[in-house]
Parts: sequence; structure tokens; C-alpha cells
Amino acid sequence: MVLDSFQVVTPLLLNTLENMIAWSKLNFTDWGGKDMESKDLIFSIVMVASAFVLTFRWIEQYGMGDAVVILSAMVLVGALAAMILSVNVRLKSIEDQIDSKERSLRVNVQSVEEGVERRLNMMVNRVNETMEELSRRAYR
Repeated sequence: MVLDSFQVVTPLLLNTLENMIAWSKLNFTDWGGKDMESKDLIFSIVMVASAFVLTFRWIEQYGMGDAVVILSAMVLVGALAAMILSVNVRLKSIEDQIDSKERSLRVNVQSVEEGVERRLNMMVNRVNETMEELSRRAYR
């Protein structure tokens, strides 16, 4: 029973692994438009392959099970890997947004600083002119 399951699942696993390896050789772009690191894809492949081996060995040890159990374990781990990659993509997106806001805030603070400095210089010049005028009147 277990060998039949292994014969059914093995071609499916090999085909999936071949496709994932082929995708990893390309410049793989994720949903956010950013390049996904090949190590993430490799970790996902390792997760799915280890789920297959673990489930197969576990079922073989206890002598019960079928291809559905092995396939569902692979799908479960594959979905977990996809979820982790999705969270990673979202965190990168949030990080980029924070960086953008920080740059914008820095530019705004700099422009406010320049405006305050300009107004302060005008005010100091006006006060100096008024002081000179008052000192001239006092000496007359």
C-alpha cells in the first residue's frame, strides 16, 4: 500500500521540484514587483521535500496511509511556505513605505528649517536696523 502511494506521489514531487528549480533560475519577481531571493525559493523546496520524506517515512513505519496523506502534507507545508513568503513580501513593502515617509519627512523638516532660518534672519536684520536708527536718534 505504501509503495503504491510512493509510486503515485514520487513523479508528482519530482515534477514539482523540477518546475521550482526552473523558476529559481529565472529572475523571479514576486507579487510586490520586487525580486524574490532564490534562497527563499530553495527553503520552500526544502520544506516541501522534507514534508514528503517525513510523512512517507512515518507512514511506512506504522504501515498505514496512502498517497492522499502524503500529498496533503506536502500541500500543507507548501501553503505554509507560501504564507511565510507572502508575509515577507508584505514586510518588505511596509519597510519601503516607511523609508519613503522618512525621506519625505526629512525633506519637509529641512524646508521648514530653511524657512524659519530665512524669517529669523529677516527679523534680526530688521531689529538691527531699528537699533541703529534708535542709536542715531539718541546721538542727535
